[in-house]
Amino acid sequence: MSYFLRMEIPIDRIRTRLTLNGFFLKGVPSPKWLWLPLNKDQIIHLYNSVFNGYLNYYYFTHNYGRLASYLRWVMWTSLSKLLAAKFTTTRKKLVLKYGINFKGNSKIGLLTPNYKIRPL
Repeated sequence: MSYFLRMEIPIDRIRTRLTLNGFFLKGVPSPKWLWLPLNKDQIIHLYNSVFNGYLNYYYFTHNYGRLASYLRWVMWTSLSKLLAAKFTTTRKKLVLKYGINFKGNSKIGLLTPNYKIRPL
């Protein structure tokens, strides 16, 4: 009989951490209002930094794909709400203008994660 170690991500802890950092309010992704005065590329860069930080920290876990899709939803929703407030428009019009990753004509857009577990 052989035993294997299976490490999983505590999604509840991540949700709590995101709530403490201002990405969640009452169970719904909310904009990070502190970043509103920055320009679009700076805002996207900060969201990508948070996104990448979580993904890199938990890259070795078994349910990495679940974390990647969950964080993608949270970051995309929060970013879209912040950019909609910044440009005083709707999220639908933002997606039509800049695309699903909010890249537009600039060099930076929201990350699209690899949902597979990376090899060690």
